[in-house]
Amino acid sequence: MAETTLTGLLDRHGREQPQHSALAHIGDLRTGEVAARLDYAGLVTRARSLAGRLLADGHRPKDRALLLFDTGLEFVVAFFGCAYAGITAVPVPPPGRSRVETDRLRGVVRDADATVALTSTALYDEITDGLAGTSIVCHPVDLTVDHFMPDSLPPVTGGDLALLQYTSGSTSEPKGVMVTHHNLLDNLARIHDRLGNDVVPRVCGWLPLTHDMGLIGQLLIPLYLGGECILVSPTAFLKSPLRWLAAQQEWNCDIAVAPNFALELCVRRVTTEQAATIDLSRLTRVFTGAEPIRAQTLAGFAERLAPAGFRADSLLPCYGLAESTLMVAAKDHPGPVVTTAVDQNALAKGRFEPSPQNGQVMVASGAFPDSGVRIADPQTGCALPDGEVGEIWVTGASVAAGYWRNPTATAETFGARAPEDDRDWLRTGDLGARHEGQLYITGRRKDVIIIGARNLYPQDLEAVAQSEPGLALVPTVVFGLDDEHIVVVQETGSRRGSREGLTEAAATIRRNLVRDFGIGAPSVVYVKTGRVRRTTSGKVQRALMRRLFVTDGLEPVYQSLTPGVDRYVKEQ
Repeated sequence: MAETTLTGLLDRHGREQPQHSALAHIGDLRTGEVAARLDYAGLVTRARSLAGRLLADGHRPKDRALLLFDTGLEFVVAFFGCAYAGITAVPVPPPGRSRVETDRLRGVVRDADATVALTSTALYDEITDGLAGTSIVCHPVDLTVDHFMPDSLPPVTGGDLALLQYTSGSTSEPKGVMVTHHNLLDNLARIHDRLGNDVVPRVCGWLPLTHDMGLIGQLLIPLYLGGECILVSPTAFLKSPLRWLAAQQEWNCDIAVAPNFALELCVRRVTTEQAATIDLSRLTRVFTGAEPIRAQTLAGFAERLAPAGFRADSLLPCYGLAESTLMVAAKDHPGPVVTTAVDQNALAKGRFEPSPQNGQVMVASGAFPDSGVRIADPQTGCALPDGEVGEIWVTGASVAAGYWRNPTATAETFGARAPEDDRDWLRTGDLGARHEGQLYITGRRKDVIIIGARNLYPQDLEAVAQSEPGLALVPTVVFGLDDEHIVVVQETGSRRGSREGLTEAAATIRRNLVRDFGIGAPSVVYVKTGRVRRTTSGKVQRALMRRLFVTDGLEPVYQSLTPGVDRYVKEQ
């Protein structure tokens, strides 16, 4: 596309298809009631109006604006309103009741140095109270008011910042990834390439728009292509995955976006008989990423929804990160999901070797994108051959401009150099391998547990810990303390209040991990529901959980610690 900014793209859609629906918000997923809807002309008008109001109120291009919204069209108007005004949007979840959410918001407020907070009229009083004591002005976004059209708006270029995408981090001081208009348009073009050219998508999604997968993969990709995005709340999906699936049929959706846990939830909460009552034959592209993708989950999802006409080749595993705007690699459409059974002992030694008889099945994140992606030796930056596990490095137009006001972290993460060229490379911190032209993600470099000169990947241990019936959706985190001691922290799930049940479950987890990985017996800690810390995309925060363990901050309801661990943690 010729446009170099999101605003130029939206203006073109507004001219060429003003009455085409751009957005809808389903207020009640059970009834399908539409709470609000906007066509492209309405979206352009409201976004430009908001831009004019912000500038008239004294805010200036390159200022930062916090976007604090629940699911709804107001967020989208605010995001594009900031873009038209040249103001950098800072999407942040509105603070909930937990101290973690409040601390994270405070960290973003300090770092972004925003001048204004945009929110809905429903949240205005709460957000105003929450920002008391700061210099930030709170501005409500109301879609029902008369609109003020400015005489002119400042020019916006592709190099201007469109948003600061704050990483979830493991502390209350997250880093703001500087994403430009050019970054966004390049990444949207890459996603479009994976979708194919035969679709102008309609997406019905529940992912929070404050997260990069929800904002870009769910909202911006249909708007980029002149399609429509139908929004539902995350809570509505969690209450009824079946109703979300049924909405795909009701709205004739082509694309869905969901992390692994969401697909797993559909498998567990939707029966074969229920699946047979809906038609998902039009849903031909389901992107899944943001957390470890499990082959068993993909197979189970495809099998469970086969009576609905869903095809397994519609699943598109992908890999990405905020520092590369969103997507780095994804499976082509159409085509089968590629998997490989991998020898765990070889993987522990840094080799990706197939083992069809007794290997662990891993899912490829798509064909290896040779241009701009490499598997690198973390120390030298040299490209590693097929079958060697190394750090994933990325370069290209989707790589963000760095971290906001953090030159040290920017240089460390975005300024890596490879021996044979002079380009800057993004160090993702993720480990992976190339095998038969496919990219496989093996884990996070900082999370690897080293036991007896073997590299163990915590997500593999977590999968075994969750293998008991009924525990697949119970948050679990595994981390190492040293080259001998491993700790498993798990929420209680249905066993809350039963010490006998927790004792038995801890013993089962310990036996399974010793059997499958040949390690010494790990410590097992049970905590209340909601105490396993996760990012906004659902990834467990292992570094933070380790720190809470050693500082006596987990508040366990039951624990069984192995000898020697007491030197790391206070007696309970």
